[in-house]
Amino acid sequence: MKGFTLVPVVLAMSIVAVVAFLLNRDNGLNARMITQHADMERARLAAQAGLQAANFALQAAGCNRTAAASVSNPAFSGASYSAYSDTATGSPTNLVATGTYKGASVTLTRTGVHVYQPRTTRVIQPDGSAGQDTFLDWSQERNFGRDTRLRLQSGRYAPLLKMALSALPAGTRVIPWYDSANMKLQPGAVLSLYQYDIASSGTGTLRLDLYPVSRSWLAGTKTGGGTPDGATWLTYDGVIANTWPAPGMGYGPTALASTPYTGAIGWVDWDLTNAVAAWLNGVHPNHGVWVVAGGGTIGNTAYVSNNDSNASLRPKLTLSVQQPCGTGGLTIAVGADAHLKSGSDDTRNFGAAAAMDVNYASPERRILTRFDVTAIPAGTVINSAILRVYCRSVTSATTNPKTLNAFFVMESWVEGTMTGTGTANGATWRTRNGSTSWSSLGGHYYADWAVPGKEEASGLSPLPAGFAQGWVTFDITAAVQYWLDNGPSSNNGMLIRMPTTSASDILQFDSRESVSGTAPQLVVVYQ
Repeated sequence: MKGFTLVPVVLAMSIVAVVAFLLNRDNGLNARMITQHADMERARLAAQAGLQAANFALQAAGCNRTAAASVSNPAFSGASYSAYSDTATGSPTNLVATGTYKGASVTLTRTGVHVYQPRTTRVIQPDGSAGQDTFLDWSQERNFGRDTRLRLQSGRYAPLLKMALSALPAGTRVIPWYDSANMKLQPGAVLSLYQYDIASSGTGTLRLDLYPVSRSWLAGTKTGGGTPDGATWLTYDGVIANTWPAPGMGYGPTALASTPYTGAIGWVDWDLTNAVAAWLNGVHPNHGVWVVAGGGTIGNTAYVSNNDSNASLRPKLTLSVQQPCGTGGLTIAVGADAHLKSGSDDTRNFGAAAAMDVNYASPERRILTRFDVTAIPAGTVINSAILRVYCRSVTSATTNPKTLNAFFVMESWVEGTMTGTGTANGATWRTRNGSTSWSSLGGHYYADWAVPGKEEASGLSPLPAGFAQGWVTFDITAAVQYWLDNGPSSNNGMLIRMPTTSASDILQFDSRESVSGTAPQLVVVYQ
């Protein structure tokens, strides 16, 4: 009986011993796994440090480097790393780094790393060719897109403005900079408005807040009278059906920047570094900013708009930027433009006209433009070249989308100095210069290469049915590259026309003789 009693005791003790052994073994395995994981993390941290060190060496070498960046550190907090760039020249490049620690090894790669030029300062002004501005009046549905002022008042007026960043090459970054003269860090992007008219204001900590506009909008061409053709308190383009999310509330919930309201004549500045960085990186679309009075009641105040005759006082965005090596940007003013008209005016020249029409219905009208691209360095690779033309109005408007195409002109032509009267001394529907006939009536162009026009504000092509005013763009990168590669004699410009499927819409564009500041332009980004 005693022997039978000992059997279960022995079995129980054996089971306990086995469980203890298994638990001890699992603990050992877990400890080893934890150690290995920790070693991998140390190796990963070393590899990340290697990427940072390689990038530092890469930027220090700069745009004129002749060898691949290579760095190593055998004693990085007990670990080690080695890192290098995979190209000896050019930008962007790729960085590769390997970190090791106690036998653990991790390799990391960072692709598309730009090498940057030294910091430069760029000033952008919405002079009609680089942006837009207006102000809204809550009391009436009026548009002020051509007013010389931007009015602000609590519960009454609110300015809107947008600065175009399209001339900055891809990869451009805005960076704060140290002002040694004043011994302080300065913002990477500063928006400035000139305050020239003030009124009495209430008490409190008054401020001017900038909010991001929530969608695209049109500045319009009115000064408070007539039918609105741009943003109003209720609409973003003057069309009754195209309303803001709520009256006077077409902006996001969080302010981008604020600055105190001083009630003094002079420049008012906002730090927009983070906002511009987000616009450049595509984190948020650039629809501009909405200026809102905050902190109390601000009386009727006015700022200089982009339509003021004094360009030095117009709104400006001052940028501290670094651009990737080998890149540059130019905004080229149109060198010559004219429109051609068929029918009874087919022998007349309109080279000096302030406006240029495009339509298909008889008499058909087309536009010629030409830009001097010789300022672009020879051998340059064109990243993008955008032809911009500003439509001031649409007459005989239909409810149809409006199709525009740009074509490569095949023959040289002369702009001329006439406005539809006198003896033609430049391009007409029939001739290239008033006397020599085009090979084809209406301007000889390469019909197999048609570039569609887009509404710049929305990116839509064809132009939407409700399009009434604004910038129209054409991507003519291939044409500019051809002109650059083949010399000035190959550059006969571009012709803009409507296809035969278009209806009676007549689109009127500003020419280089227009005083509105919205002449055609070519925005080029190159490397």
